[in-house]
Amino acid sequence: MEEFRLLRDLIYEHCGIFFQDDSKYLVHRRLAPRLEALSLPNFSDYYRFLRYDPDRRAEFEEIVERVTTNETYFFREMYQLEALRDEIFPELQERQPRGRRMTIWSAGCSTGEEAYTIAILVLESGRFRDWDVRVFGSDISRRVLSIARKGMYGRSSFRSTDERYLRRYFREIDGKYHVREEVKALTSFGQLNLLDEEMLSIVGDVDVILCRNVLIYFDLEARKRTIGAFYRKLLKGGYLLLGHSESLLNISTAFELVHLKRDMVYRKPLVMAPASKDTQAPSAPRSATRFPTEPGWKTNDAPKAGPRVDKTGGGSEPAPDKRASSAWGNSQNSVAAEGRQSEGRSTLDRSSDRLGDRLDRTGERRGAAERPLERDPRVLGQSAIPSGVSPKANDSSDGDDLKLDPPQPSRMGRLLPRGAKDS
Repeated sequence: MEEFRLLRDLIYEHCGIFFQDDSKYLVHRRLAPRLEALSLPNFSDYYRFLRYDPDRRAEFEEIVERVTTNETYFFREMYQLEALRDEIFPELQERQPRGRRMTIWSAGCSTGEEAYTIAILVLESGRFRDWDVRVFGSDISRRVLSIARKGMYGRSSFRSTDERYLRRYFREIDGKYHVREEVKALTSFGQLNLLDEEMLSIVGDVDVILCRNVLIYFDLEARKRTIGAFYRKLLKGGYLLLGHSESLLNISTAFELVHLKRDMVYRKPLVMAPASKDTQAPSAPRSATRFPTEPGWKTNDAPKAGPRVDKTGGGSEPAPDKRASSAWGNSQNSVAAEGRQSEGRSTLDRSSDRLGDRLDRTGERRGAAERPLERDPRVLGQSAIPSGVSPKANDSSDGDDLKLDPPQPSRMGRLLPRGAKDS
């Protein structure tokens, strides 16, 4: 049990998902093939690999793919989307907080259905034809983002979709429905860990954030950190839309609760109160599994030219705890001993109005290596563009459920210029 708890805590530190003790055997079953792939004899060695090996970042991505599932579909929770279209959009259009510019972030977008749904609603509203609108979808899983960028879906993704939307915004080819280019032109996707302050630092100002059915899988501390980050990214008067079973009860008092005709949503006040502990950024990122390289962002449209962001650097790794050599060691001592130094960052050239030409908007890599993140100062410096990740609840291979620590009774990128197509 001790080795499971150490491994569980390491996963939690990386992505905020917490597993109960009774999930031990299912988590081990999901991760056992990785021991064979890495030629490791036991989970004790696997734990040490995840803490100290230079290749641990790639392995954490493998873990995320194996212990999470991504269930979503187009026009999910339509009552809330109608509130966005019929009440929030008109208010933002009239107020124009940043002129004719609007950025919407789908945090925990999974395979992209939510982000494309938002883009369709923008087009359907007819309010933003001469606006610069960006819809950004982010997720921690590279696999689901690759699906989102392709924009091809089976019939099951349209269980709540009106047929007129299907005919208007999709093309059926060989049994798959392809998102039309006018919808893709408004969207972009990127990998983002909502608990990594450094990743979040690339996100600029946002008008609306949708983070639906994600926070329910976080513990209270992870929720507070995520909501605090959302508060800092939202413009004054910006909106936060959560899932129907999620709320900010016992998490944050910084937001206003707004009663719309079809839903209740949260809003960052137009008149700001003094900064509270809930909304201040942590002085140092808490994640024990930060990595020096960037997550490899891509867009949907080929940019022309522009500044290049090159982040390099790293931190020294502590020597393994000798007490863990024969077993797992002491979890608290190991975690306390773990340190991360801030990685060096290069300064962005915010005067350029062009994206870097290494961003790939076609969904394919330019060259053998995956391209690093490039930033458009028009978007990231002034507007932001980035549901979700959920532990595997049902897995036919296991025949049982992974159980997460249940939430308290209550109710997690970057944006690109118009025409951006995700790679």
